[in-house]
Amino acid sequence: LHGHEHAFSCDQIAGIDGPLPVFGMPSASKQSTNATQGAQYCVYGIEGDTQEWRIVAERRVFAPASQSFVPSERHVVVRKSGTLALHVEPVVGACRESA
Repeated sequence: LHGHEHAFSCDQIAGIDGPLPVFGMPSASKQSTNATQGAQYCVYGIEGDTQEWRIVAERRVFAPASQSFVPSERHVVVRKSGTLALHVEPVVGACRESA
């Protein structure tokens, strides 16, 4: 997880046991007139074991009209048999409460 680009990104880097996902996020307090560059954060869910795992990054973006963070999309990364698969899903409904 990093925030150096001040924009959302999902990529991968080489790890000892295969590729690893890297998420980039802008600041949750960033102000911007560009909706894709404004304040954002993710709620992460991680499950599985050292060989096969799944990460779900539920992205929230600041909506100036409602002055609140709203669901944007869900990025799902699955590691199986040493390879990564990424897909993006729309988020339907209200945000889940974060712990």
